[in-house]
Amino acid sequence: MNKKYYVIANFKMNLTYNQTKEYLNNFSTIYKLENQNLYLGFALSPDITSLGQIYKNSNLKIGTQNISEFEKGSYTGECSILNCIDNNINFAIIGHYERKHYFQETLLKINKKISLCQKYNILPIVCVGESLEEFMSGRTIEALESQLLTIKRNLVEKNIILSYEPIYAIGNGKTPEYKHILKVVNFIKTFFNNSIPVLYGGSVNALNINELSKIKSLDGFLVGNASLEYKSFNNLINLIKK
Repeated sequence: MNKKYYVIANFKMNLTYNQTKEYLNNFSTIYKLENQNLYLGFALSPDITSLGQIYKNSNLKIGTQNISEFEKGSYTGECSILNCIDNNINFAIIGHYERKHYFQETLLKINKKISLCQKYNILPIVCVGESLEEFMSGRTIEALESQLLTIKRNLVEKNIILSYEPIYAIGNGKTPEYKHILKVVNFIKTFFNNSIPVLYGGSVNALNINELSKIKSLDGFLVGNASLEYKSFNNLINLIKK
C-alpha cells in the first residue's frame, strides 16, 4: 500500500458517547499502524465530536457525520463547524444519502458545506451515487455527472474526497458488480483529472472486501455497519492491507 489509502468508519446514530469512547479505547489497544499511508477515520455523530479532543495526537482521525451549511448564528440545533474545530475534528462526511433522503439536503446545501470545510481546513468526504431506478435504466453516469458538475463549481479540488455510494447498496449487504464499481470510479477520477481520491461505500464488509480491494483505482472505503464492532472492524482493516 504505497499510495495514501483511506478507511472511514461511519457509526451513524448507533453508539452513545460512552459506547463510542469505550469502542475507541478498545480499538486503540489492538490496532497496529503498519502503514503510515493509511488514513483511518471514525465519523461520529455530531453530538459526541468532543471525543476528538481525546484523540488529538492519535493515529485515529476523528470526524463528524454532518455540519451546518452556516458558519454560526441563530440556527437552533445545527452542528457548528467552529465547534468541530475546537474539538480537533479532521474531516466531515457531506451529502450522505441518508441526509438527502431524511433531511432533504440539496446539492446547493452540500456545496455550501464543502466550501465551509475547505475554508477551515476540515477534509470534506462527499458522497455521490445513483438510485436503483437510475442504475436499472442505465443512467448511472448521467446521474453522477449532474451531481459532480454541481460539486465542481467553485471547488478547491485537491482538498476533497469523493465516496461513491450506490443508494441501493447502502446498509443491505448488497454491492454492485466489480466491473460496475470500476467503471464508476474511473469515470469520477477522469471527471476530476485524477486529482482527488475516490472511495467506495455501500455494504462494505469482511465477505466482499477482498474483491473490492482488487479495484486498484480505489483509494479506500467508507464502512457503515461493518465498523460497529471494534474487533471485526480491525479484522476488516487487516484484510484490506493484505
